[in-house]
Amino acid sequence: MSSTEWSNARRSAVATAAVSAFVGLATLGVLAPATASASSATTSSPAHLLAATLRAANAQRSVVSRAATTVFGITVTAVATSGPTSGVARVSASGHSGEIRDLGSVVYAKFDAALVNFEFHTSVTSVANEWIAVPRSSHYFANLALGVTLPSVLSELTPLGPLHVSTTTWHGARVLALSGRANATLGVPGGSQTLFVAASAPYLPVGGAVHATESGVSLDVTIELSQWNVGLRVSAPAHSTPIAATALK
Repeated sequence: MSSTEWSNARRSAVATAAVSAFVGLATLGVLAPATASASSATTSSPAHLLAATLRAANAQRSVVSRAATTVFGITVTAVATSGPTSGVARVSASGHSGEIRDLGSVVYAKFDAALVNFEFHTSVTSVANEWIAVPRSSHYFANLALGVTLPSVLSELTPLGPLHVSTTTWHGARVLALSGRANATLGVPGGSQTLFVAASAPYLPVGGAVHATESGVSLDVTIELSQWNVGLRVSAPAHSTPIAATALK
């Protein structure tokens, strides 16, 4: 599995902040009041439902996302606890593990030797299992921060238009399904994407699914959202090394 393929897999599994896009969607207005039914929601504009969903989600303090995908025989899983401006994600790929802490202006990352290769696109092993401090000015920052904060998670969960709304079930519960094209932040061209939304106001998202094919290889990603407003405190590790002081380029 190449470093690019790993980056795309983690980006899909962990689910770039898109606050300006959310603000634009919010100007479309919200759906019905809290007593609205799923049937009334499905007859509303998909753009209105998406705007209401994103607005409701962005108003929360935090969420836990659990994601999984298998690419080239490698199973990638991630659990992230995400807030509006900070978050922590723990990732695993076929037994290899790592952790990312996003504090807004700095991302702290620690990976074992195998994941150092894939995350930093280098064979440098001297930083394995060590906390590395990556400032926003670093070219590594954007990729490491993907899917860690709440806006970034929601950005990856949002399908592109044209959108369609239907009703279905998600883990046994009736939900609304917003279906469209896979968005660019997932790192895979083409494909389909569905955002699953609670069937009653405030229409919080409950998960998502992506199906795409790249170079003849099928990619399926599932993301579950739960524990809205769970306690979240993200702090810098006690000891870390600035990335500029390492052999990473």
